[in-house]
Amino acid sequence: MKDTRTKLLQTAARLFSRKGYNGVSVRQIIKAAGVNISAINYHFGDKQGLYLQTIQYLLDKNRSELLKNVSLPEAAQIKQMSDEQLLDVLHRFSDYLLDMKFARKHLLLDRITSYAELESSDKMLTILLSYTTPLSDMIGKIIAKLTGWKEKTPQMILLIHAIFWQLNISECDQFVVLHVLGRKELDDNLRTKIKNFIWNNILHTINLYKKGIQKA
Repeated sequence: MKDTRTKLLQTAARLFSRKGYNGVSVRQIIKAAGVNISAINYHFGDKQGLYLQTIQYLLDKNRSELLKNVSLPEAAQIKQMSDEQLLDVLHRFSDYLLDMKFARKHLLLDRITSYAELESSDKMLTILLSYTTPLSDMIGKIIAKLTGWKEKTPQMILLIHAIFWQLNISECDQFVVLHVLGRKELDDNLRTKIKNFIWNNILHTINLYKKGIQKA
């Protein structure tokens, strides 16, 4: 049986993803969750508190799913790993992120964060960075070792995002791909082709900048 806090978070995630922050009232949330309004005040303080904790809840779920299926190395381990081992980590990481996208495990979070009401707030930024920073740091250390570039420089940050922006395949992107290809669904064969294509792009980009062959 779900506890009240979890029930509220799951209900809020569903409703906020459909209508955004301003499109959903506290009354609608408590009615859909089947709880008393005092539960929101007790667990989250107010609607904004619930909204922010809903984002945190979905991020935590995604992080747990990722770490359960992909073993990510610590900084000390990265220093001892060969290029082949590091590329294998990146390959498994990129493949599983795409699997999560294909399985729509990011769907509620993607839809919620597509609305712009609170995304510029310091609280929202802190929550999002708590998820992305550890992953970016790990990826940055790997790519720094592969390319010989320094970590956390503007060039490195741009390189990391240039490589991994393509993993952020939205629901709309998937619909467009299916429409252009004349397909009705992403079957296993098409998923594999997309993953292979994106990995080859990532590998080519890393090789292009490896050991200073190409300067940004």
